[in-house]
Amino acid sequence: NVSIDATERVQAEERLKETLARLEENESMLRSVVENTQHFAIYRVRIDPSNRYYGNVVLVSPSMRELTGVDDPYRFEEWFKNIHSEDYPRIVEANRRSLEEGLPYNQTARFFNLKENRWHWLHTISNPGFDAQGRLTHFDGMVIDLTDQKEAELALQENQRALATLISNLPGMAYRCRNDHKWTMEFVSEGSLDLTGYHPEELIDSRKVSYGALIHPEDQDRVWNEVQAALGEGRAFQITYRIKTTASEKWVWEQGQGVSNSDGKVIALEGFVTDITGRVMAQHNLEQRVDERTRELSTLLDISHNLASTLDLEPLLDLILDQLRSVVGYDAASIMILDHDILKILAYRGPIRREDALRIKFSIHTARANHEVIQGREPVIIEDIRGEGALARAIREAAGDELETTYSYLRCWMGVPLIVKDQVVGMLTIDHQQPGCYAASHAELAMAFANQAAVAIENARLYEQAEHAAAAQERNRLARDLHDAVSQTLFSASLIADVLPKLWDRNPEAGKHKLDELSQLTRGALSEMRTLLLELRPATLVDTELSDLLRHLTTAFTGRARVPAELRVDGHVDPPPNVKEVFYRVAQEALNNISKHAEASQVAVRLQQVEKQVQLEVRDNGRGFDPQGISSESLGLGIMRERVEAIGAQMEIQTQVGAGTHIVLTWKDVQE
Repeated sequence: NVSIDATERVQAEERLKETLARLEENESMLRSVVENTQHFAIYRVRIDPSNRYYGNVVLVSPSMRELTGVDDPYRFEEWFKNIHSEDYPRIVEANRRSLEEGLPYNQTARFFNLKENRWHWLHTISNPGFDAQGRLTHFDGMVIDLTDQKEAELALQENQRALATLISNLPGMAYRCRNDHKWTMEFVSEGSLDLTGYHPEELIDSRKVSYGALIHPEDQDRVWNEVQAALGEGRAFQITYRIKTTASEKWVWEQGQGVSNSDGKVIALEGFVTDITGRVMAQHNLEQRVDERTRELSTLLDISHNLASTLDLEPLLDLILDQLRSVVGYDAASIMILDHDILKILAYRGPIRREDALRIKFSIHTARANHEVIQGREPVIIEDIRGEGALARAIREAAGDELETTYSYLRCWMGVPLIVKDQVVGMLTIDHQQPGCYAASHAELAMAFANQAAVAIENARLYEQAEHAAAAQERNRLARDLHDAVSQTLFSASLIADVLPKLWDRNPEAGKHKLDELSQLTRGALSEMRTLLLELRPATLVDTELSDLLRHLTTAFTGRARVPAELRVDGHVDPPPNVKEVFYRVAQEALNNISKHAEASQVAVRLQQVEKQVQLEVRDNGRGFDPQGISSESLGLGIMRERVEAIGAQMEIQTQVGAGTHIVLTWKDVQE
C-alpha cells in the first residue's frame, strides 16, 4: 500500500471548481448583458490567422440587428454593406490601420437601416487582443446608437443656423447687454451696422463707442427710467427714442426684457432694436396734413356759419378772401360776378387800391383766360404768365403796359369758376408773384371757397327777390285787410252818416239809435287801424300791455262783426313778451273764427292772472261744431296749438253743435 498526500491536489481541484463556477456565472452574466442590450451592442471578432483582413464574429448582441438592420450579425462582411457613401472610405481606412497596426478602433458612421427605412448614427469602439507571442487574435468592442443624439445635434445646429440667418436678416439689431448706464453690449447682431453705422465688434464691450452714448441726450434719462421701471415690475419693456448714428439721427423702437439668475437678480438685458424713422416721419407728416386739413375744414365751416348768419354780401365776400389766404397764400385775389358777358369785381385783396379795383369790369371775350375758366367750368392754372403758353400770352396781351406797373407782382395765376345750381355766376382769381406756386391741390381748396362765394352771391340774389316778394305780399295783405275790415266799416259808417240827418228829422229816436251805431262803427274802424299798425310794427306788441291789445281786438271785432264782445280783465296781467304774443294771436284767431263761422250773437273774453298763472277765455253762443268731425288743422286750430306748445302752455276747447264754443288758454311760469 502506498499512501500519497493529495491535499494540494484536492485543494487545487476545489479551487478549479470554484473558478469554473465563477466563470460560468460570469459567462451567464455576460450572455445576459449581451443578449439584453438596447441602443448598443457588444461583440467579439476573432481574426483569421490565415487572413488578417477577415474576421469571425464569435460573440454579438442580438441588438446589432436593430442597430444596423442586417439579418445575420455574425457575418462580419455584412456590417459594411449599408454604410453611408460619405463615411465608407474613412471606415475602411480605420479598419485597415487597426488590423495592420493593432490599434484601437474608434469611429462614428451612418448606417441605413432597411427595416426602419432610415439612417442610424452608430459609434463603434473596439480594442485589440493579443496572444502570448504578441500576435493579434481578436477585437472586443461596442456599438452605440447615437441617432437621437446626432439628430438633436443636427436640429440644434439647424436652429442655430436659422436663428443666425433670421437675426442677420432682421431689419434691426438683436442684442444682449449689461444693465448699466452705458448699456454695455455683450452680443450684437450684424444689423448694428445698418442701424447705427458701427460693426458689432465696435459696440461689444464698448470697444469704440457705447450704445448708451448713441442715445439722444434728451432721451437718455427717459430710456433709463422706463427700462428700470419695467425690470422692477418683472415685465418686458417697449420704448421709442432717438439715436445718433455715424451719418444721421434716427428714431428707433426697442423691445426687451431682463435676464435673471437663480437668485432673481437681473444679470443682463436681451432685446431687439429697429429703425422706425420712416414710420415716425410718416406719422408726423400725417399729423401735419391732418392739422392743415382741419384748419381748412374749420375755415370752410366758419364761412358756412357766416353764410347762415348774415346776408350782407360785401363783408361776407371780403371775409371769404381773408380766410382763403390762410390756406392758399396769394398776393392778390378777387371775386367777380358774371352779368351776361361782363365780369365785375365784387371783392378784392391786393396791392391795387380797393376803390379802383371795385370799378374794374370787362367783357369775357377780351380776356381769354377768364373765358376759358367760365366756358370750361373748371379751374385753370397758369404757372408763369411770362412763359410761352397760349393763355400766358393772352394775359400779357390783356394787361398791356400795365403788366410792368400795376400788375408787376403777377407771375402765377389761377382762375376758379363760381357755380350754383349748375350755373356759372362768376369766378375767383388768385395771383402770386412766385412762378409755379399753385398746383391741383390748391385748385381743389380754392374751388371749395369759390363754392361758398357762389352760395353767398346766390343767397344775396334770392334774399333781394324775397324782400321784393315779401313787400308785395305784405302790401297785398294790408290792402285786403283794409278792404275787408276798415274799408267796409267806414263804408257802412258813411251810409249811416248820409241818412242820419233826414232820419233824425223824421224819427229822432231812430236817429239816436243810428248815431250810436255810427259811433260803434267809428270806434271799430279805429281799433282795426290800430291793429293793422301793430302788425306793421311787431315791436309794439312787446311794449303794449296784453289787456290793451285784447281791447283793440274786441272793439275791432264788434265794429266789424256787429256782434257785442265783452272784455273782462281781472288783476294786473304782465306775462313775458313771447307769452304775451301767443295770447294775443290765439285771441285774434279765435275772434276771426267767430266772425267767419260761429254766427254768434254774444262774445265774452276774459283775462285773469292768479299768482304766476295767466288764463285767457274766449266764449261765444254761436252754432259750435263737432270736434270729432273737424280736422285739428282746420279753423286755424293747428297754428294755435303750435303757438301754445311753443311756450309750454295748455289749451282746451269745449264745444258741441248748437251750444257755442269755449276756449281756455292757461300758462304757468314753470321757473316759479
